[in-house]
Amino acid sequence: MLLDHLGIHRAGAISPGVADADPMQLARGVLNVALARAGRALSKVRRLHSIRAIATAPRPQNIWKDGALIWKDANNYLYARTTRTGRIIVGGEDSEKIVEPDARDRLIPEKSRVLAQRLSALWPRANTDIAFGWSGRFDTASDGLPLIGPVPGAEGVYAA
Repeated sequence: MLLDHLGIHRAGAISPGVADADPMQLARGVLNVALARAGRALSKVRRLHSIRAIATAPRPQNIWKDGALIWKDANNYLYARTTRTGRIIVGGEDSEKIVEPDARDRLIPEKSRVLAQRLSALWPRANTDIAFGWSGRFDTASDGLPLIGPVPGAEGVYAA
């Protein structure tokens, strides 16, 4: 079905109808609701990572249909999505070793090229002209699983 629907040859896929969200809007919304209910914002690093992403120049004729979110689950994962303006946003190339902001950001040009190459391997019709490349950091739970709800061992503390 993935080959027929999107033209991508892979072993499996999640069916259409799943949701995606703007992570900044979602995080702000969750935080605003928590603060309105007398919550406090706390941060405790479990496992710090550097993340990387690129956005291609707009080429609406070179994107896959239906705005599908693609997630290649592997040790070195890759995700890709399209925008309404015809860009492809690709992320991956995470690192737990280089998290200091200056060192992390010095790798943007190299990691951007790698992400463009990986996009080309996934979707050969893609325009891989990089318009933007960036990096950032995020924390994960020690087991790497997502957490939305009570934080184990911390009464009255919730995470999203």
